Amino acid sequence: MNLVLLSPLMSDLETAGHYFWVYNALKKRSDDCGTKVVSIGPSSKTSDTFYPLLTKGNSLDGAYAAPDGKSVLKFYKVVQNEQIIQAPDTLLHFYDAGIADLMLIWKLYKKFPNFYFLLNLHWADKIANKIQARDIFSRIEIFLSRIVLDLMKNKVIITAESKSLSELASQVFSQNVLEYPCFSTYTRSKIKKKELDFILVANEVGKVAEILEEIGLACSHLNEVSVTLLTKPEVKESLKFGDYFLTNNLKVRVVDEPLIPQEYEKLHSLTRVLILPYSDPFYKWGSSGRLLDAKIFDCNVVLPADSEVARKSLRLGIGFTYESESRQSLNFALRSAMDTEITHSLESIDPDVDAALAWLRNQLDNKRRMDAKLKRKLNFHGFILVKSLEILIKRRYFITRVRSFLTWRLVNPIRRRVL
Repeated sequence: MNLVLLSPLMSDLETAGHYFWVYNALKKRSDDCGTKVVSIGPSSKTSDTFYPLLTKGNSLDGAYAAPDGKSVLKFYKVVQNEQIIQAPDTLLHFYDAGIADLMLIWKLYKKFPNFYFLLNLHWADKIANKIQARDIFSRIEIFLSRIVLDLMKNKVIITAESKSLSELASQVFSQNVLEYPCFSTYTRSKIKKKELDFILVANEVGKVAEILEEIGLACSHLNEVSVTLLTKPEVKESLKFGDYFLTNNLKVRVVDEPLIPQEYEKLHSLTRVLILPYSDPFYKWGSSGRLLDAKIFDCNVVLPADSEVARKSLRLGIGFTYESESRQSLNFALRSAMDTEITHSLESIDPDVDAALAWLRNQLDNKRRMDAKLKRKLNFHGFILVKSLEILIKRRYFITRVRSFLTWRLVNPIRRRVL
């Protein structure tokens, strides 16, 4: 399989960071899995601006920069001599596409009829709002999208960032929209002993002080509880926290700089509970890479209920949810997460890069079989149509000859006698 990653929203810094994180992960494992991966997307400088951690120390070989989505067609003209561009088993992977990008896919479909396409509805909250909108322009856009998708159904794989969004999109588009195989870039740690207690991820000031207080109350029976607060410099400054501080029975370490992968892996491998107090609208429909990391590192996760991330954590068997406005609910979730040993759920397969690549290959194979079946069906129907036309023409020709013969032998003599 040849995998070409494209990023239509190339000018968006956050998109660039997520995009290169996925590209680097797939690129790193592709050779071992028999997959060639190239990128047509933002430049590495763009991703460094927003997510320096995601590209630090990683090679960007095979990554071609394109300034915006409209240049993708022009870019293909430049690199048409590349072997991957001409390969028949190529999957064009639109990582962060939206509904409007179907028009771009349609142009590529017309230009490269032998390629297959994966349209990933990545920005979950925006996609859900668009689908649920009632205004006339959104309805027209959805209607036209359904027509385009139906025309390309044997070539296009549609995915959504979460199970809830895929179910919603399936109803709207009348197509089987699959859940995207979101993955962690880490592998299961060999560390079995959990020496640290909590990691609290807080990118906003929000309820940091309240959560720390509830951790102290939930673990009041313990002499010392370790908490690692992962945050941003502006949050640390706003809360007036130092690098380390003690409060009641809590020993808190504050980290406001990106961790290198080795540090990140060690910290999560040693920690029992990961707290994700997500409040961004994205997580109502979207997924979280940290949640998948927690699955890999055998961490229990505490997070607000009534979101797709919360439901995903419960399906993975690592989630403990609480009501956002209830401190009692938060206290109970913290206690439960500390007292519960990790057990593998039905979704026991680690969500890693190899599993994602295997899923992509499997979906491409399914589409190729569907495409071949449709071509055979069209060829058969075409054969029947051609034969039917031939028979019809021959029949009409035969009837015409018989009519001419009867006219010559019977009608004309009678006509001459009468005249």
